[in-house]
Amino acid sequence: MPSFGDVLDIASGGLEIAESALEAVPGLPALVAGFKLLVDKVQLVREVDDRHSDFLAQVDKLKTVIGTAAKKVGFQNAYEICREDRKIVDSIPWADAGYWSVDELKSGFMQGTRKELFTELESWSHGRFPEDKPKRVCYLSGGAGLGKSSIVHQLCVRLDAAERHPLRLGASLLFVRGRGDLESARLFFPTLTRQLAQTQLSIRPHIFSAAREYLVHGEQQWMQHTLQGLLRKALIAAPANQPPTLLVIDGIDECKDGELVPDLLRSSLSLVREFLWLYVFAAWRPEPHILSVLASPDFADIVHHMGLEDTLEDWGDDVELYLKETVPRIPSYADFPNKHPRALERLINAQPACPSLLASQ
Repeated sequence: MPSFGDVLDIASGGLEIAESALEAVPGLPALVAGFKLLVDKVQLVREVDDRHSDFLAQVDKLKTVIGTAAKKVGFQNAYEICREDRKIVDSIPWADAGYWSVDELKSGFMQGTRKELFTELESWSHGRFPEDKPKRVCYLSGGAGLGKSSIVHQLCVRLDAAERHPLRLGASLLFVRGRGDLESARLFFPTLTRQLAQTQLSIRPHIFSAAREYLVHGEQQWMQHTLQGLLRKALIAAPANQPPTLLVIDGIDECKDGELVPDLLRSSLSLVREFLWLYVFAAWRPEPHILSVLASPDFADIVHHMGLEDTLEDWGDDVELYLKETVPRIPSYADFPNKHPRALERLINAQPACPSLLASQ
């Protein structure tokens, strides 16, 4: 049987090995050696008098050092894997089209306006609108300048700020004409996939796995290949009990490759039908090639249509609020509301002027 001094030498040696592992993570060989010595030492300590507290203190210290080393190695490895996965996803072409990236013109929204509309959207997001049969796709149509983009942006802001909401924001894609990648329908599905990898932790590893296989065939692929080989493949592999997740799309009518839009819409609606936890809120002008898809019998049962033109008569209070808040801030018109109170009234009641005024906010 080894002497007590021999045992302490073994413990000290094991401690040095474990400490060296901490200095050179991931020093797995050294770490394994430290664990092995720990096992041998624990066997020996059973035969040593319990009064030798110095030795027991060494054992405890060795356990702590090795445990810390193991955690550090694990964290380091996890970090390296995550970084490599992120590189893989980032190598797929995408557009910086999230709601946080839009300019002031599209993000401008005056609090206190559009109350009726947002009341309906809140009911829709809770599955209570339309009352007769709630639908998981809500399409907001309207002509140019009616404020569709500001409504979309405000909806995203509210959902992201809500601590508890039955519908979480998964991705937002706001297209902009004449802004390079922001007018490319071809980048729709890769961008959607990348954002879901950022916001949905339970889907993220499946997106990373699908991305590795997808990139074997190149970074830029046909839109349907991207849909099937990247996004849909990841969604199929993910757990089926996902929380309700919203995809927000704005201005798809502004895409330069408009010939891809009908197929893009059909594919997106098919995803909603296949994955019952997916929701879509979309806003764009009611152009024929878009309406032909949304109003088709294939998707009529999942699409609810809201038209901004149908609510013009309800905008009087919004326009009044906007004018009263804005006009006094213009130096040359600061006293205008006080000197000409009826002039603002006439302007507010001028229905043709309302849409453009409200949109300018």
